[in-house]
Amino acid sequence: NHETERQTIATSQADYASQDPEVRRRAILILGKYAVPSAQGTVIQALDDPDAAVRRAAVVSIGERLPPPPQAVNPLLCRLGDADVHVRRIVSSMLPRIITRRRPILIRQDGKLVKVAPPAYPSAVVQAITKAFADGDATVRQNMLSIHQLVADVVGHEVLTPLLQDADRDNRMLAVQACHQALGPDAFAEAVLPLATDPDRLIRLFLASSLASRPVPAAVPILNRLAQADDPEIAAEAYCGLLKLTQPVDPARLQALLVAPALPSASAARLIGLLGRQSEEIFGPMLLSLTEHTSSEVRAAAIRASAAVSAQDADPAQYLPMLEDSSRAVRQAAGNVLLGTRLSAEQFRLLLQNPNADVRGLAVSLSRTAPADLAGEILEELLLDEDDAIRARVLPEIARRRGDGWLEILTVSLQDDDRDVRLAAVRALGAAPDPAARTALATFAHATRDPELLRLIQAYLRRKPGRAR
Repeated sequence: NHETERQTIATSQADYASQDPEVRRRAILILGKYAVPSAQGTVIQALDDPDAAVRRAAVVSIGERLPPPPQAVNPLLCRLGDADVHVRRIVSSMLPRIITRRRPILIRQDGKLVKVAPPAYPSAVVQAITKAFADGDATVRQNMLSIHQLVADVVGHEVLTPLLQDADRDNRMLAVQACHQALGPDAFAEAVLPLATDPDRLIRLFLASSLASRPVPAAVPILNRLAQADDPEIAAEAYCGLLKLTQPVDPARLQALLVAPALPSASAARLIGLLGRQSEEIFGPMLLSLTEHTSSEVRAAAIRASAAVSAQDADPAQYLPMLEDSSRAVRQAAGNVLLGTRLSAEQFRLLLQNPNADVRGLAVSLSRTAPADLAGEILEELLLDEDDAIRARVLPEIARRRGDGWLEILTVSLQDDDRDVRLAAVRALGAAPDPAARTALATFAHATRDPELLRLIQAYLRRKPGRAR
């Protein structure tokens, strides 16, 4: 009850006056459990206690209820300069919940709302924040780099750039990100130039990836240097940046890089994707050769880029063999290229004989550009396919074409063993503006025991006759 709470707070405040640090520490941990001004005031006061263990207890107590009360913010931020590293670690880890991005605030002046800058931090707070970026503890520096945007009005680039040479690898990476966000393109490129020769491979790779993600002309000299790295992954990332900036690249060097065993497939595929914007004369043969790469991810990327780089319509004869690939992703890439082409009867026959259902299903889409007679033959053969999904895909196309016997085919399909085929038949008939289609649906409605199909049929039948879906 309230009386007991007041007594506990009073007792703990009396204990805090003890000369024994352990008694004071226990008192602060107890007071921290009470969200009342008197208890909070004593806990905030303890942030300046001469004993480190007591100060840690005060920080932990405040941290149990974040964000802290407004009167605790500045005293807490000042603890970033605490002599005890554990206090500095705890406070710096709490910063995302202590401070928020400082934006202009609205106040009323002369009857009007105007924007003004937020209140400035006290000089002691600014000094503590700035000092924390150069803290002797790597964890504190890491915590500060992670929230640098929240204190952008306090710290400038002169605080961030020295951290590009931090002894800790993770901190150097965070510093690259921070400087990328805080500095202009030219200043950033100048600041990170020494990292191009960093002894740590992961730093050089991270730098190449960062520059390639948002390439700017000022970074071209660094990218050119990284592109000559012996490490294929670093070189590939650098080439991605150069290609995005439409910089000239050495085709022979690129080809050797793309077939290097040490280059991860994902890196190779990403680089190949950018070659689709290049000259067919220079890069076309290279891309075609990469369609036979050992990696399916690389083969698929090479197929897409090869089609993109070509100034001519794709030749089906070139891409049809790729539909025999063991990788579905590769077959899909080749199939997407073929969607813009016209196939002969013999080439359609190759699709229908393919053992992969996804390839045979491709024939349904490609039939749309085929002559009517040939398309009809293809669709009729696919109606007998062993794959239910293919047969379901065929029915809307048959309804769309409305060739000989289309209504009979759809009506018979209402009795198919596969539910998805029956559903496709109902939808195809429901979309057909034909009285006979409505009759077929009405007849099937009396026979079906599938409640979902019945509801769908009834919705179609409620529409006005002759109205297509």
